[in-house]
Amino acid sequence: LRPLQEEYNIQYTGIGGMNHFGPDMRIGFQLGWGGLLQKIRYYRELNRPADTSFYDAEENLVLGIQAWIRRHVTKAREMAAQEPNPTLRDNLLQIAEVNEWLVEGAPRTLREACQFLAWFQSVDRMWAAGGALGQLDELLRPYYEADTAAGRIVDDQEVVWYIASLFFNDTHYSQIGGPAPDGRDQTSRMSFLILEAMHRLRIPANIAVRVHDDLDPALMRQAVRNLFEDGTGPSFSCSKGLDEGYVRNGVPLSIARMRAKVGCNWTALPGIEYCLQDVTRMCMVEPFLHAFRDVMADPDGPRTMEALWSRFERHLGIAVQLIKDGFDWHMEHHA
Repeated sequence: LRPLQEEYNIQYTGIGGMNHFGPDMRIGFQLGWGGLLQKIRYYRELNRPADTSFYDAEENLVLGIQAWIRRHVTKAREMAAQEPNPTLRDNLLQIAEVNEWLVEGAPRTLREACQFLAWFQSVDRMWAAGGALGQLDELLRPYYEADTAAGRIVDDQEVVWYIASLFFNDTHYSQIGGPAPDGRDQTSRMSFLILEAMHRLRIPANIAVRVHDDLDPALMRQAVRNLFEDGTGPSFSCSKGLDEGYVRNGVPLSIARMRAKVGCNWTALPGIEYCLQDVTRMCMVEPFLHAFRDVMADPDGPRTMEALWSRFERHLGIAVQLIKDGFDWHMEHHA
């Protein structure tokens, strides 16, 4: 395929390519960095591959993240020792405590969950242009409800601060609202707190409201109001077309409803579907130049817009087929 790809200036061929991954963040929440490390070591021992470089690289990555977090724990304690403001000092000590736990442990509280996501975002953004956090309101809701029930959170302003800090750290794609696999609306108090955090920041954060027939109208109303007041706000991801279109691939509707926003204009099943959306580009200029040269090189042919358009269609078809062939090759070999 390479000679034709070069001829038609196909830089993004459908073969490989960096992507906005859609990970299942629940895995990280369940295991923490220490649990992930144990899992890597367990399966290296279980599978005993002749070449352990994949497992070794995964282990080194997690060990590096843990060392990175430990250095922040040390730094936070050093800063706390020199901080005269008691409020700031207490916050620095909490930062140290939270992160000391997260070196090995899985998140237990909402603050720990948001801090875990912030670490993940920072690592994820270093490679493959970052990705997504999935259904953010459902991901954080259990921690919020547990903290509220236990009295650890008594004021939702604290929650807004956690989430605004997370958005300030990075703008990973996420969504709120929308249908659960059984069709019920997933809007919760956490959905509104996420909107409020965006509203307080008034900078772009890649959050989508997943719109469906049973969406809480108050969430939709607040999202639209924020757009007008702030000049920025959530985007809107419409479940009907997304879900019904995906079902045509032969998957159940309950699975289709699990897809979450991963990029500017596409969705994926978190942790399951690593598709090549948002990674190919079609150069429209090169097919036109081919068509123009064809017309000019034919001394007996008509030099009309119709003739130019006809040849442009043919060359564009060749370029499109090249990308389709690239995708086919990728799917056949890249697993």
